[in-house]
Amino acid sequence: MVYRGLCIGLTAALLLYAPVHTCPTPCTCRSNTVDCSNTGLKEFPTNIPTDTVKLDLSYNALARLPPGAVDNLPYLRILQLNNNNIQCLDGEAFSSLPQLVSITLQNNNLTTVPESIRNNLPRLQSLRLEHNPLRCDCLLDWILEYDTLATLARCYSPYNLSGKRIAELKKRDFKCSGEPQSPVCSYRDEASQCPPGCKCSDGIVDCRNRGLTAIPSILPADMTEIRLEQNQITEIPARAFCLPPPKENRPEQQRDQVGGR
Repeated sequence: MVYRGLCIGLTAALLLYAPVHTCPTPCTCRSNTVDCSNTGLKEFPTNIPTDTVKLDLSYNALARLPPGAVDNLPYLRILQLNNNNIQCLDGEAFSSLPQLVSITLQNNNLTTVPESIRNNLPRLQSLRLEHNPLRCDCLLDWILEYDTLATLARCYSPYNLSGKRIAELKKRDFKCSGEPQSPVCSYRDEASQCPPGCKCSDGIVDCRNRGLTAIPSILPADMTEIRLEQNQITEIPARAFCLPPPKENRPEQQRDQVGGR
């Protein structure tokens, strides 16, 4: 009886101190896979189990990957971020993922990918980048050094390289005008974001053949041209393309300034 009581007490203690694996809402978790795909996410989920091997965040409305979002996932091997609205990748976004072998980023709004991402991922074998508005300049030429990365991706700009597969180009084709500067990701307000599903580059918003039934409600403040062909839009509401004024010039702020004098 003494041994039986000791065993029961030991079992209870193990259960009490065993790590609790929570599953982020609204995702589903099974074994070492966390599936958050097609759940309408606009922000990166928290409380992802630390033993996650595969994380699927595809088909959502994510616009950014916050710094440190995946720092606590040392066993992660597959990260799926395709079909979102990601517009910028921080060079240190994946710096703490030593086991990562595959990243899917196709169908986003990336114009470039910093070389430091590859340098921080020694096991990376696959990087999917097709259907992004990629700018093929000297900041992206590093990708030619790896045969298995971005094999299907095509250039969006400059004009002379538009539509050409990156894998078929030479390093001499990737040119920069002036001193090259690596992009710095910033947290932009909603008014400056690209509409989900569309591509935005150099003031041009490309929403062609996206199955749209209405004018996008979110349009970037620097938009100079929008392409809406091959959709199912039947009505253009009044002021559909009226962009909000910059924050510093908005009427409510001007009234506050007048009232504070």
